[in-house]
Amino acid sequence: MPNLERRSREVSKKEVSLESLPAKVPQSLFPEIESAFVPPDTPPSAVLELVITVEGENIPTREFAMYLALVDRLYGRFSPEGLASYAHRKHGRLKIGEIHKSELEIIFRVFYGQQGALAFILLLIFLRSLPKMIKTTTEGVKNLAEAYKGYEECSAPLK
Repeated sequence: MPNLERRSREVSKKEVSLESLPAKVPQSLFPEIESAFVPPDTPPSAVLELVITVEGENIPTREFAMYLALVDRLYGRFSPEGLASYAHRKHGRLKIGEIHKSELEIIFRVFYGQQGALAFILLLIFLRSLPKMIKTTTEGVKNLAEAYKGYEECSAPLK
């Protein structure tokens, strides 16, 4: 009896492990994500816009260039053909449609009927959640540092 119980625990641990999770997001999820941002009766010729507004002055050029490179790389990774195909082709790349000079406002446009529309929506979701991810990671590192400091203080020999 104990042997059966141990086996059932091993099976349930295996089902929850990282190895059992799929390596890619199921394709059936993409239409649901797309429909959350684009109404179902949208014509293929409709234009989707992603507007990035940068507030402030004295923006570091290198960091801004890396941010734009991240946007381009993510769009390529989310495209149906994948990043390698996106990097080597001349057509279908993400292009800046407009830049407003009054404040730094960069506008990316893509036709909804184009294959890259879903990649465009996934890019929007990622960029909208990026500040929260950075904040959460920063807070986690801070909490870890505080916990380690507390551990060091408690384990230090008393004099």
